[in-house]
Amino acid sequence: MRLNPTEFIGLGLAVTRLNFRVAVDKSPYGYGLSVRKYVSLKPNTTEEQKKCIEVWANSHGLSVMETRRIQRVEKLEKWVKVLDAFEFLLCPTDRVKYNMLKWVLDNPIPKIPRNKHRNWKKFMAWVNQHDEKYEDLKSEYLN
Repeated sequence: MRLNPTEFIGLGLAVTRLNFRVAVDKSPYGYGLSVRKYVSLKPNTTEEQKKCIEVWANSHGLSVMETRRIQRVEKLEKWVKVLDAFEFLLCPTDRVKYNMLKWVLDNPIPKIPRNKHRNWKKFMAWVNQHDEKYEDLKSEYLN
């Protein structure tokens, strides 16, 4: 695929202005924790920068203009698929966050089947894997 100059600028802005977020929060449901995951633009992104990012994003069937946060799993997976080729352009802290987002998409928090009891062993295994992955990514990219 051949990019025009605006798309190149949009790609450069995308890898510097996108914010990847994975948060494990307390919840009154399930195991008492929920995972929030999303991609958003950093708060100080200008409208001109958003427009350039949008040109690049549109060339991949994506958009940043219509929403403040990209949260739906289907859209997140599409963003991850497109950004995989450009991961090496992300700064180290963003690479940690991006790879945690990928891991959580591939390894969702265990669900509790209807009319079943909680599987605490499975849940604790997920928590330990989550923490290990985070520590591994930090040591790989930040040290």
